[in-house]
Amino acid sequence: MLKQKLKPILLTLLVSALFTLPTFAQSTNLNIENNESRCKEVRAIDTKGNSSAWSGCHNVTITSATPPATPETPTIPVLTGTRAATVGTAYVLSIYATDPQADQIKYEVSYDPAYGNWTSQLYNSGLTLNLSIPYNTAGSYCIKVRAIDAKANASAYSACHTVVVTAANTSSSATFNTIGAQVLGTTFPVTHIL
Repeated sequence: MLKQKLKPILLTLLVSALFTLPTFAQSTNLNIENNESRCKEVRAIDTKGNSSAWSGCHNVTITSATPPATPETPTIPVLTGTRAATVGTAYVLSIYATDPQADQIKYEVSYDPAYGNWTSQLYNSGLTLNLSIPYNTAGSYCIKVRAIDAKANASAYSACHTVVVTAANTSSSATFNTIGAQVLGTTFPVTHIL
């Protein structure tokens, strides 16, 4: 059987003055189809044009030409709710997001830098979460939310939803210290001191 001689591919090698291990200065397209194996040979050429002998045959096989899929993230949450609240009265914010693969999602809520973030449990994609946030201090608060799917792929944060909290007109000493989340009529209180 005659062995077909393939055209060798020339790879230029960089060799330092101390002749350390060479590194490739350039690469070349090997023109190999998926799951096809080809014999390739290489040789070194120095800056003066002197070349080494060709190496032995090295079989190169490409097993998959398909790059890995980029994970898809949930949509950026849509926030709806009034822009005003009163101290001592829980503020209700509705949050909605979906996941392209219909994975369950949870919400990470940033509602006041002094208190950090609050993260919900996982819910089915596409459900609206009604979040009850109590404020004990008057001021302007920026609420931002991102959705994180069950595979830990996170959306970007939503735009700032600003809520202006004003002092109550009564001398009530009511204190709220629980954030509550409600989906489909079920309440899930989460203790968080404000």
